[in-house]
Amino acid sequence: MLLAKKKHQKRTLIYDIAAARQHLFLLHKNSSGYVCLTKGKPRWKESFRSYQDWEAHLANYLAEGCEDVYIGQNSFKIKRRRSTDLKELRATFVDLDFYKEPCAYANWTAEQVFEELRQKYYGTLIPEPTYTLFSGRGLSLVWVFKDSMPVNAEAESKWEAMGTYLRQTLLPFNADPAVRDFSRVLRLAGTINSKSGEITKLLSLHHEYEFNELHKEITTLCPAPETQPQQPKENDTNKKNKTQTARTVTFNPSKKKKQSTSPKKGVFAESKPTKIRTLQNLFYTRIKDLETLQKLRNEKNDPRMQEGLREFMCFLYYNWAMPLKGSEEAFLLVKAFNEKFLIPLKEEELEQKMVSVDRIYEKWLTNFDKNGNLAPQGNEKYTYEGYCYTNELLIKKLEITLEEEEHLQTIISKATKHKRNNERRRQQRRDKDGLTKRERQKKETQQKINQLLKEGYTKAETARQLNLSKAIVSIYAKLGL
Repeated sequence: MLLAKKKHQKRTLIYDIAAARQHLFLLHKNSSGYVCLTKGKPRWKESFRSYQDWEAHLANYLAEGCEDVYIGQNSFKIKRRRSTDLKELRATFVDLDFYKEPCAYANWTAEQVFEELRQKYYGTLIPEPTYTLFSGRGLSLVWVFKDSMPVNAEAESKWEAMGTYLRQTLLPFNADPAVRDFSRVLRLAGTINSKSGEITKLLSLHHEYEFNELHKEITTLCPAPETQPQQPKENDTNKKNKTQTARTVTFNPSKKKKQSTSPKKGVFAESKPTKIRTLQNLFYTRIKDLETLQKLRNEKNDPRMQEGLREFMCFLYYNWAMPLKGSEEAFLLVKAFNEKFLIPLKEEELEQKMVSVDRIYEKWLTNFDKNGNLAPQGNEKYTYEGYCYTNELLIKKLEITLEEEEHLQTIISKATKHKRNNERRRQQRRDKDGLTKRERQKKETQQKINQLLKEGYTKAETARQLNLSKAIVSIYAKLGL
């Protein structure tokens, strides 16, 4: 730790020159361009030097002022910090402002948030960062590239794709969407954040990444984007009749659907063209969810199963069973479903609820030939006119709780869907020993370092043998002991 006196002030500030040197080394040891260091006090001032020059002059630079010091994450070809002046890509990064309301982690300490990331995100949902930096209030996560990446259109596109995925995945921690440009500067380790008075510090160190390898790994994690249908503008009259309006869904697997300019009708906005078999699978799974929901609530003697929701559940069951089994068999199935309620509906009540669904069955039959097979596709469009509901509307109308969602397959909220996808991705990324690829590499690196140290190699020699930094070897050596 060193001291720095502020001009015109009596107090003396303490900063960590060793941490600052280590941070500079981790980020720019292979940089051939200009490295930008910036001071925010007393006014914003940018300085440019080569990595070698900064190594020699860093102590003097910080002695003149160590508050609000920032370092550029990439290097520049001239002494100007513009994205157009970029020379090399050195790292990709995310800045987490978890301390800001209304973030769920606003009352957590940086150490608690770091532990949450380490246990639930690093190595599973995101690759473990080369280093995690406590910025005085928030956290900065940085993935450093092993070799400097020359700037070109392809590299820039990959860099932006990686940053987008990382920011979206870390949105629960209030990942700053503005921290996304090539010329961005983040706080330098060992310096002082004037807003909190805290010294910035490195919380963890990990290995560097090959640029293309990191992009490939993140691409495999990134889910395919979901197309969100545009919601129609409706007047008050349409909204009142929204839940009981039949609509037509058009299917054409061989031809893309043109954007319709006519008003969209029905229970929810018109979706993209869907194969009939896909729709049938959805109907079947939703029927199973209704049966599961009925069983769960009967076991708890839920009063909602005695009145109110019985009619709507039977209506949904028949609406989804009719395209699968035909009108007559579907009605037998819904009668059997109705009998499982603690207090079943009377048969005449049940028949009255099914009348509106019967009217649309003939439209469904036009998709099939006399033998019951799908009609030739070609340019012919498959149509199904029926009552269609989004999961959000079903959850609201059926009053499904989060506990009940755990037992359902398809009538689930987006939060439950994302949770299941994350759990599935975590499992897919682990080998037979329960280790992720990064954890396996970390374990192998630990073993190699321990072996070389046992053979009498110094830490510096071990670092050269394994092409690692001495700081990382020291950390592994302590862990090995």
